[in-house]
Amino acid sequence: MNINDVVLDSIFFVNNGEIDLLTGTMAPDRFNQLVNRDITIANRNHSTLGVVSIKTNLHKFIGENANLEAAELISKFENELVKLSFEIKKIFRDSDCICRVSKLGFWVFLNGQQAITENWLSSRRTQEIPQYVEFGLCSWQEGESQSSWYQRIDQLHFDNKG
Repeated sequence: MNINDVVLDSIFFVNNGEIDLLTGTMAPDRFNQLVNRDITIANRNHSTLGVVSIKTNLHKFIGENANLEAAELISKFENELVKLSFEIKKIFRDSDCICRVSKLGFWVFLNGQQAITENWLSSRRTQEIPQYVEFGLCSWQEGESQSSWYQRIDQLHFDNKG
């Protein structure tokens, strides 16, 4: 088994239904409930919704820390996830829902933004975000089902780049 697989298999990813127990961000079940509710409202009000995918590129992270043993890598990576969750909270509004959706990253649900664009996302990034963190944006299309939107977000977030 290569080091990427060892680290990935060992990353702590547990929630209690409300929050992720490592980062304190929202759990996926709670996130899904809020998104479902807001899609219903957005269909009535013609609102704009978006999800920002924020993921760590594990291969790049390991490359930057190649001198560490597996146990040290896992511990450092988990610490970096906690730090990243705090940095994400600084970038987005208090009303934006942040969910740890995978071992490697987060989704941030944006509701009611007039124009959610890649330029907006780039302008909100801070210097505190490490280079191995990747951002992507997937806007909801009016009338689109939650499952269809999630399929598009999944393609963005889980594109197997690391």
